Amino acid sequence: MKKLIVLLALLAAFPPLSTDMYLASIPLLVTRWHESLATVNLTLVCFFVSYCVFLLFYGPVSDRFGRRPPLIAGIGLYVAACVLCAAAGNITIMIAARVVQGAGAAAASAMAFAICKDRFEGHLRQRIFVQLGIIVSAAPMAAPIIGSWAIKLCSWRLVFVIQALLGCIALLGVLRMSESLSQPSKAGFLRWPGAIFVFSAILRTSCWL
Repeated sequence: MKKLIVLLALLAAFPPLSTDMYLASIPLLVTRWHESLATVNLTLVCFFVSYCVFLLFYGPVSDRFGRRPPLIAGIGLYVAACVLCAAAGNITIMIAARVVQGAGAAAASAMAFAICKDRFEGHLRQRIFVQLGIIVSAAPMAAPIIGSWAIKLCSWRLVFVIQALLGCIALLGVLRMSESLSQPSKAGFLRWPGAIFVFSAILRTSCWL
């Protein structure tokens, strides 16, 4: 059980690790690629948009086909995107890679809590949810420090290499994990269009406010 909790914690930490480790790289990319700060910030904005959209996608898909297939696919996307980010030579490639990275990180984040719900019950589930919440809250504090060290020791590209290595570790853990969903739902995937509609309505309301 301890190994599973460690794996779930790593999966839940994917989003903050993917954003906050990268923050110290932004001024360097502005200088290196002679781009405006607003343009380089699109690497963050596009990551979050992709992440939020795919959060709505992975839930229904995992209810229909199980937790492992979309999680394996998502982490695979994440690792590939990290490698592409590390090799990026211009802002266009970086933005595209960050979109893919956001799509992969959404699988890790969504499935971590879904697997916890499948595997644990009662007070144990509540305790593990609290532990995961603490880790997700602590990751944004530790990630910028790790990213800054990586940049000082080597280069901003090392930040994405570290993220790719963490993704590979998570992928190995998922491959060794058994399927947690005992009864797939045939109606799960049908809820995705409704979720997209709700997300669009919230986004329009936020923009209006």
